[in-house]
Amino acid sequence: MRLFVVLAALLAGGCRNQDGEIAYLGSKTTSTVTGLKVAPSEAGARALAGIRQFGWELARAARLGTGNSNGVVAPAGTTQALALMANAADGPTRDRLLEMLRVTPGSLETYNEAQASLLTALAQNKEVTIANSAWCVWPLPVRPEFQEDVAPAYWAKVTNLGSAGRESLSQINTWCDKQTRGRIPRLFESLDTRTAMVFSHAIAATLGGVETTTGRFQSATGEARLPMVSLTHEFQTADLDGTRIARVRAGAIQTTFVIPREGKTLQVALDDLASGLIERSEAAFVSKSGRLRFPAFRSDTEANLVPSLARLPGGETIQSADLRYLSHELEDRLPIAVHQRIVLELGAPGHGTEPGPTPKPSGNEFLVNRPFLLLVDCSYRDRQIPLIIAAVHNPR
Repeated sequence: MRLFVVLAALLAGGCRNQDGEIAYLGSKTTSTVTGLKVAPSEAGARALAGIRQFGWELARAARLGTGNSNGVVAPAGTTQALALMANAADGPTRDRLLEMLRVTPGSLETYNEAQASLLTALAQNKEVTIANSAWCVWPLPVRPEFQEDVAPAYWAKVTNLGSAGRESLSQINTWCDKQTRGRIPRLFESLDTRTAMVFSHAIAATLGGVETTTGRFQSATGEARLPMVSLTHEFQTADLDGTRIARVRAGAIQTTFVIPREGKTLQVALDDLASGLIERSEAAFVSKSGRLRFPAFRSDTEANLVPSLARLPGGETIQSADLRYLSHELEDRLPIAVHQRIVLELGAPGHGTEPGPTPKPSGNEFLVNRPFLLLVDCSYRDRQIPLIIAAVHNPR
């Protein structure tokens, strides 16, 4: 039987319950859909601690920072897509996925509860939009245990579409647009019928501000005058051997700008961060009340992450997967894809006051005027869970 399934992991403010209504977990400690415990716990925080190292490995595998092209990955969301696959998988596929996620074989249930808790925390923040859903384009008898025990942990609803044609694509994108309140109007540009299953993550993240000026931005291809956004806020800064860092918090969401010193590439700066540069240098950060100025920037990207994941240990095995726990009728390994859609917006280009002359720098101003790394994290039990890692060579 020919099968085509799309399993979409979207981060949004809520999920649909079994009656098709939006169910928000809010501050509850138990999901009304499943009875799953979602209260933050130290065990859960430890279970998610591996996402940060996975994020650095994913960024390297996706070759972020190389060349002169912008690039972005969503570590937490990618782990959610892979964890959904791990819960559906059996045999070596499951073993390799757990290894990639740094989950011991007996602790997947704890990991599921921790991810549910993380989704609950994210739902409280307007800067980030997230959701989970499962689309069966071709009929697939899904095990009740997967629908009842696993899918709700990731706020996922399994839906049979019936085909991979234009109507199915339109239905998926209409759903995505509604679930994300218009922030992500399209999940897929097309559906590849040669792929049996697509585990997909989408996330929209915004750092607000008021567009006030034009400013100079020096990229590898030359200097350009760009709209610049001003954000007056309390923030922390550090100068670590010429690498300038600023981070600002809104609720549980922390956004960090990293500008490498002159002569250092974004790829090398990314390696520095992966080696623990910020963690080793916490004492160097100084809190200030002032102004952050950065380019107005919006990116909307999608990618199949399987080629990048194949560069990680064990990642080559997930291009075709044994997903027998998902369905009793699956006997053969199925070709799959791991899809991401990321909408990232700094400021609001075209909105706010008209651009004016470039102001003189103030004592408490942090100016982003060269290629930079951008990190978007969520605070969870005193840990920073990476939602987005981006390398921006040219914000135009």
